[in-house]
Amino acid sequence: MKVTLKHDKPANAGERVDWDTNAGSFTLLWGVPISAIIFTNFDLVSPLLNNLILASSLFWMGMGCLWNARSCGRRHCFYTGPWLLGFSLIPLMEAGQIFYLSTGEWNTFATVTFIGAIILWNVPERIWEKYR
Repeated sequence: MKVTLKHDKPANAGERVDWDTNAGSFTLLWGVPISAIIFTNFDLVSPLLNNLILASSLFWMGMGCLWNARSCGRRHCFYTGPWLLGFSLIPLMEAGQIFYLSTGEWNTFATVTFIGAIILWNVPERIWEKYR
C-alpha cells in the first residue's frame, strides 16, 4: 500500500501527516523538550524545578510520539511514546518526594531512558516497515 505523506497542510482523507519529517513540528515536539532536558543538567534551578522540567519534557515528547503515531502510523512512535510517558513518572515521583535518586541513579535513569528510546526509534523500523 502506498502512503501519501503531507506535512505542510492538514491531512485530507487518505493522507497521513508525519510530524517527524517537518522541521517546525519536529522542533516543537522534540527539539524544545530535549533542549529543556539538557538545561536540567546544569543545575541552574532547584531540584524540584529540575524534576518538573524533566518530567514535563519526557511527557511532552511521549505525547508527541503518540500524536504522530495516530496521525501517520509511524511504527517507532507506537513504542517510543509509551516508553517516554512511563519514564516521565520517575522524576515526577521524586518531585513528589515518593523516593530519592542518587547522582549515580540519575545517570542510570538518563542512560536507560535515552538509549532505550534510540533503540525503540530504530529497531522496529528496521524489522518492519516504517509505517503501519
